[in-house]
Amino acid sequence: MTKTQFLKMEKVCKEMIWKPLAKSGDCNKPVFANIFELKCPACEIAYQLSSPDYMDCNYCPVTKWRESQERYACENDYDLRYHERWLSAGLCNNQKRLKEAATAISKMKWSWLPEYKAHKLSPEILALLKKVKL
Repeated sequence: MTKTQFLKMEKVCKEMIWKPLAKSGDCNKPVFANIFELKCPACEIAYQLSSPDYMDCNYCPVTKWRESQERYACENDYDLRYHERWLSAGLCNNQKRLKEAATAISKMKWSWLPEYKAHKLSPEILALLKKVKL
């Protein structure tokens, strides 16, 4: 993956998935997100650099989640578990909490790791990224 592709993955995650969810309060990610591991561009990056039987969140591009001492910080770190809050708000059908959690995720900082150069994006992801303007 190139740095430009990385920036486009970040834009897809924030602008095309989480910001619309923050606006709508929906609890379902858009259908196009199915091309990513766990329907998440950040998880796609981490998963592809992990071993097949272990998701290594040390490769997560979301800086605070990667730097957390908790494995799966997006769901387990009390201060940073916005994804878990989004999921549980969806189960409760709590629009306000859905919007708050999605907004927080859409604003989280991403940062590049040199290991990302080794990540090979799927043809489906490459096709989507061609349509994304920076």
